[in-house]
Amino acid sequence: MTVISRLLIDHPALNTAGGAGLHSSIETIYTRLGDAVDSRFFTQNALANAASVDFEHNFKTALSTLRYDLYLRDTGTGELTLVTDASTPALSGFTISAMPSFTTTKIRVLNSSGAARDIALVVRHVDLTLPKVENVTLSINSNVTLKFGRVHLVDTSAARSLALPDPALSKSLIVVKDSTGSAGTNAITITRFASENIEGAAASYLLDYDRGSLALVSDGTNWHII
Repeated sequence: MTVISRLLIDHPALNTAGGAGLHSSIETIYTRLGDAVDSRFFTQNALANAASVDFEHNFKTALSTLRYDLYLRDTGTGELTLVTDASTPALSGFTISAMPSFTTTKIRVLNSSGAARDIALVVRHVDLTLPKVENVTLSINSNVTLKFGRVHLVDTSAARSLALPDPALSKSLIVVKDSTGSAGTNAITITRFASENIEGAAASYLLDYDRGSLALVSDGTNWHII
């Protein structure tokens, strides 16, 4: 167990295979997320049309390495509604950029949506520059090598054998999901790249229950299931 800010993280013991590396990675990630939560959740009431507001975050990293979501905020209930390309107003009605001269610590939100808006901005930091989930979903209907940073929706109308990539290449997440609900009959076999372990075992991993899913992360040497 590791206590970081307000978070209690349960992870493999330090003396287990891959435990030390995973411990270090988790501590780094969640220290950034957990410390000073108010430096990643921001609100602004009645942001006028053609006006901007600057928010100061504590990640000290370029805007290109941050992930963030913009919401409309109900000031009465506090309820948040995600602003998307298809929402009203659309995301295109706002410009989110790094504030000039503060490119690693301040974000500027410009409202060009045509009316004053109550907004909230939530900043989610990731160590790796990955696209959002809606842009990383893959539909799988054959035996392939899994890709880092992707959600793999697997057609289990037949059994599938999916190979893990070299764990040394990245530490980003890989997600596998039985999207057709037949893994109990046609199992998904997750095979190793070489001799690395999957969840502490030197063997393939079987996903064999309907609608099952799993997420795997590399510590650079071995794979861990989250």
